[in-house]
Amino acid sequence: MDTTRGIPNVKDYSDKKREALPPLKDIRERCLNQLKQMRPDYKRRLNPTPYKVSVSGKLYDFIHFLWLNEAPVGELQ
Repeated sequence: MDTTRGIPNVKDYSDKKREALPPLKDIRERCLNQLKQMRPDYKRRLNPTPYKVSVSGKLYDFIHFLWLNEAPVGELQ
């Protein structure tokens, strides 16, 4: 399965050639620049504004499945 679409594999055993990653310093710099561009209400620690994203139905179902399996089971009395 292509790891850029759908649900990524846990381990990819393909022989595809991978492109080299940029240096960690460049990745960190880009991340910090992207965070600077975000609205402050998304980043505040107290009562942040929800950041909405759209995901495919397949990814939503997979995440929901994981969430249901990991959610604690309440004890009935």
